Amino acid sequence: MSQFSELELVHPRSGDKLLMEGLLLTIPEFRRQEPSIPGDARAYQLVRGRIIPPGVVVRLGRRIFIDVTEWEKFKRLGGKSLPGGWRREVK
Repeated sequence: MSQFSELELVHPRSGDKLLMEGLLLTIPEFRRQEPSIPGDARAYQLVRGRIIPPGVVVRLGRRIFIDVTEWEKFKRLGGKSLPGGWRREVK
């Protein structure tokens, strides 16, 4: 697991320091904990389609992490439906 108690990031344009606390998981690690998502490819598809919102998804360069605390909040608030209803898929 990729545990960061305090991760210090620097904003690329302003140079401001950003502080992040919490547990960040890669997509495969996240999938092991969240069995409701059927596969890694589907998880990446949900990230690309912004069904999993940007507040939950943390991008560091080309790497994609899921913030577990934000994910739990997202799920508790009901998540987000697929565009067009339950029979549609993300494009």
